[in-house]
Amino acid sequence: MAITFYPSQAGGSTAKLPIAYTGHPMHLLWSDLCLIWRHKGRVGGILLPIRPFKLDEFDELYLSPKNILAITVHAFLVLAQLSFLLSLFTALWVPVWAFAVYVTGFLTFNWAVCRVFLNGGQSSLESTVGMKEGIESKDYWIYLNGVSVGCSWLQANIDRLSHTFGRRIVGVLNPTDGIIFDLIQCMVQRNLCYSTQDIRDAYQLIKEELLNEKHQKVVFILHSQGGIEGGLVIDWLLDEIPQDRMQRLEVYTFGNAANHFNNPHRLLASTNKVMQLDVRAAKQSKAIRYVEHYANSGDFVAQFGVLNFHSVSNRFMGRVFQSPKSGHLLNMHYLHEMFPLETINGNLRCKDVSEFMEMELIGDPEELDEREDLLTSILTSDTQSEIPTKAIMRFSFLLPGLALLPGCIAAALEKRATKPTFLIVPGAWHQPLHYTTLIATLIGNGYETTIVDLPTSTKGPPFLSYQADVDVVTKSLNSQVSAGKDVIMVMHSYGGVCGSAAVQGLTKTARKAAGKKGGVIGLVYMAAFAFDTGVGFKDFDLSGLTWMNIHGTEGYASVTNPGNVFYQDVAQPLKSVSEALVRNESLAIFGAVQSYAGFHDVKSTYILTTLDNAIPPALQGFFSSQTGAFGGWDVVKVASGHAPWLTHLDDVKNTLIKFAISLAS
Repeated sequence: MAITFYPSQAGGSTAKLPIAYTGHPMHLLWSDLCLIWRHKGRVGGILLPIRPFKLDEFDELYLSPKNILAITVHAFLVLAQLSFLLSLFTALWVPVWAFAVYVTGFLTFNWAVCRVFLNGGQSSLESTVGMKEGIESKDYWIYLNGVSVGCSWLQANIDRLSHTFGRRIVGVLNPTDGIIFDLIQCMVQRNLCYSTQDIRDAYQLIKEELLNEKHQKVVFILHSQGGIEGGLVIDWLLDEIPQDRMQRLEVYTFGNAANHFNNPHRLLASTNKVMQLDVRAAKQSKAIRYVEHYANSGDFVAQFGVLNFHSVSNRFMGRVFQSPKSGHLLNMHYLHEMFPLETINGNLRCKDVSEFMEMELIGDPEELDEREDLLTSILTSDTQSEIPTKAIMRFSFLLPGLALLPGCIAAALEKRATKPTFLIVPGAWHQPLHYTTLIATLIGNGYETTIVDLPTSTKGPPFLSYQADVDVVTKSLNSQVSAGKDVIMVMHSYGGVCGSAAVQGLTKTARKAAGKKGGVIGLVYMAAFAFDTGVGFKDFDLSGLTWMNIHGTEGYASVTNPGNVFYQDVAQPLKSVSEALVRNESLAIFGAVQSYAGFHDVKSTYILTTLDNAIPPALQGFFSSQTGAFGGWDVVKVASGHAPWLTHLDDVKNTLIKFAISLAS
């Protein structure tokens, strides 16, 4: 099983929406009814699966006296409310005054039952779990519950969250009126943007805490109907709260039932930057820095909410993690599966690992348009220290076992500061997304890693020259070495041509002679062209590259069956995702003549791919055997196709790290 990951929508789209959430209420209501009918087969997924022998005291269906009472009252209210709604059809045969008395009487009775047996008299609760001194001083955590939750279940929710994350949790009670009436209220809130008292209470509380100087972070957790209400709260906050204070807010939802979730860009220019590899810009480009949605595929409410609307352009902001599992209850189906608890020395705490956290992450290539760059989404999650790279959830980063270890993050950053930086230059037809796993792995091992996006590799015109690529690499390289960093260039395929040229004047030796710190200390050619000075594509017979389609009039070249040329040994679904990301390439690059061959002045390693269908291994062997290389070539052979990091990630990673260590020593 795998988690399907969708980066956040980029926003700013002008695409026509099916029905805007600000549309006519009757249109929205009809759309919701159709949506309910479409997913009627998943209604059982609200409560299922029930695993009686795996339940703990926090789970909603655990047979404790409080839970038995709540379940019994809800069962009674379902029958009573259904009977009441069916009885309304008799209104035509009953005097108006009698009908009004009947309706008023039932609603009063329903309110009294809920008040006495479910809701109590409090509008908010606090977790009863003891906190370690000082751990909560800079954070403020607020939880807003969903459908059918009264005081006892709310208390269980916030206590479970408190045990998991080691924080004091304030729960704002979204009082239940019974399951049937709660669902009707959901439709009213979704389609009329109607704000009930608990929405106003949550808004007032969050507003106060965002403006409170002692809080550096306010965490807002939402479940089910709470997603609808929380979305309305955020709409109000965006109207009133200064942008610097909104940056303190983090939002995490489970089984979100909302039909929209706003998080606009602070500046129009930043809309495009999150679709490119501009991590620094992306981190603060939106009003709220972190929004994540967690949803089970078999959860009817999630299908009615986040899983339906996250693909509608400019409608549902935030990263989405879709689990293949079922169930809607917060403790039993979400927290129990994602963050199981264990008792150590008498203390209940979250386990360090879980099945959910260890699941493989996969993406949908059809969902990449108009979304954040996938790599940006990973890097802005702040999982850049000793945390496994596949755990890119920002929410998991808040776990005490990971983020709150004393000095853990500072030590990791200090450790990384003493290491060289890797700068990756993609090959022709490739883009930064292709290298996501390699970059995440290097970062996970403590190496700062950046990548350039070559302008000659593009979907459409204008198709630029080789010099445009050199300029982009030079600019990125300059920004690194100007900060005093030692840089190792990792150049894939055609990246060896423009990447090598950009090194001129920026080597460690040249900058040291000029009294400057930092510089290029190593070059890695990965299945790459390594031309000597004055040599170009014109000097080689490329007639054997029959997989290349030349579009002379338009000025670009495409690839016939890139899966066979670049990724023939890559397993599905990664192969299909990689194929979908392949771009067109400007024909102008094939007129390039190497202006500078960096391997003469910088220690170089060559990763030779012995099963390569794009650049013949024999040609790679020629490149890596050229005389005059500074210190001689280190050649590492990998039995892979043209993208070795997709099939032999450990081999590539170990080669790069070994090279970095040797240069440092």
